[in-house]
Amino acid sequence: MQLSLPISDLVTEPAESKPEWTPVRSDELEALHLRLAKAVGEPIDLVPTNNRSRMLSWEREASGLLRVRLQRLYARADEQTIEAVGRYIRSGDASARRLVRAYAATVGDQLKPMRRSKVGSALGETHDLRAYLDQENQAHFDNQFRGQIGWSRRTKGRRRRTIRLGSWNADRKLIRIHPVLDDPWVPDYVLRFVIFHEMLHAVLGSQERGGRRVFHTKAFREQEQAHPDFNRAEGWIHDHLDALLAY
Repeated sequence: MQLSLPISDLVTEPAESKPEWTPVRSDELEALHLRLAKAVGEPIDLVPTNNRSRMLSWEREASGLLRVRLQRLYARADEQTIEAVGRYIRSGDASARRLVRAYAATVGDQLKPMRRSKVGSALGETHDLRAYLDQENQAHFDNQFRGQIGWSRRTKGRRRRTIRLGSWNADRKLIRIHPVLDDPWVPDYVLRFVIFHEMLHAVLGSQERGGRRVFHTKAFREQEQAHPDFNRAEGWIHDHLDALLAY
């Protein structure tokens, strides 16, 4: 069963003023996760969203873990509001719901559509792909990589089961990075590692085995795992896969 709180039900009056919201940083989201878990009284899987139509929803997974989807601007809420969110999730407390509504009223009409990274450009709203590529090129490829890099196109449709965070086009000598990663929530080291992964494809190419082409060869895996950010980048992607798939 899933309970949800639509923004149309939360916002009763527009805010009197319209503050300019800066992007929510990854450390703010990490702090929100800890604060909300404490307020709920149990471990949670927090999925920060940019959703304009549904600010809060939650469901109990088959494993028993509580998954909470919450508009990321709640990272800026005070402790009273976060405690109210926790009480509302736990028991549907009416007074807690009123506090949640009050906070939503202060930010609801300030929510902007998700900003779009320009297709083909390396400079996103949050991350500069060219800067990361240059760092990886110098650190791991002796500045020998000569390809280009840019953000790929956003796609809409049904919830996906897999997501390709990066790709290498040998004919065009072009690395494309999925725009889901152009967000303050995504650490720099994740972008750098994904870019490094695609640069490895460019440098090592593929091998023919049994009539099929193999890209992730033993040599590829060895060099990939030697990257200093391999473990934490892979760990971050694994821990946040559901949020990436829901993009």
